[in-house]
Amino acid sequence: MPEGQSKYAIALLAGVGLFSSCSPDELATIWTLGTIREFDKGDDLVLEGAPGTELFLILEGDARCTTGDTELATFSSGDFFGELALLEGGYRSATVTATGPITVFELPANEFRQLLVDQPEIALRLLAGMAKRLRQTDAAID
Repeated sequence: MPEGQSKYAIALLAGVGLFSSCSPDELATIWTLGTIREFDKGDDLVLEGAPGTELFLILEGDARCTTGDTELATFSSGDFFGELALLEGGYRSATVTATGPITVFELPANEFRQLLVDQPEIALRLLAGMAKRLRQTDAAID
């Protein structure tokens, strides 16, 4: 990936709540674990009920998130989904389908978990980011 695109992609990765406390160098390291994938209109990126084994960050394009026949959300460039799969696995709670050609960054959970073992300082930053989001959520509820 050209340098400019890489910086753009890492900036998008910084916008993922889970990674918001990571340094640019840590984000660059995380970036090296993933791959760029392209999907066509109508392709399912994840299926409801399937094991959650990766995070997706949309670089270009759009997708819709559904459960059954109900549309829950739409995603576009800069949006992400599947972040909980990186930490706890579990099953997908919805299906995400490309609404046109789409390019995503895909981060596999197994490689990400190994990074946390190898570089525990990143794990500490992730915990800080999660704690920050929890505080924000609590404040919004009060």
